[in-house]
Amino acid sequence: MSKNKGLADDGYSDSWIRSTTRWDLLRDIWNKNTMENTPEIFKARLVPLNKKWPDIPSKDDFRPIAIISHLYKFLELRFANKLQDYLSNRMDKR
Repeated sequence: MSKNKGLADDGYSDSWIRSTTRWDLLRDIWNKNTMENTPEIFKARLVPLNKKWPDIPSKDDFRPIAIISHLYKFLELRFANKLQDYLSNRMDKR
């Protein structure tokens, strides 16, 4: 999981996830009710980064950055190994 990134709409940071002693909150994320009650976990924002700042950019001088909740990234970690194995096997068959 990436470190020292900005906050998403849900207000949870990567440093909070790393340092929390409230494992009961993180364990409960997998619960369907928790996911339904915290829909902001699944929201993402697309932010255009101006690569020419402070100059005025052209349309080719932007880099899109997706801002996603750290809790969503934490949820992804549950499936990261299985997904990586699946993709590796899929590419090997080509």
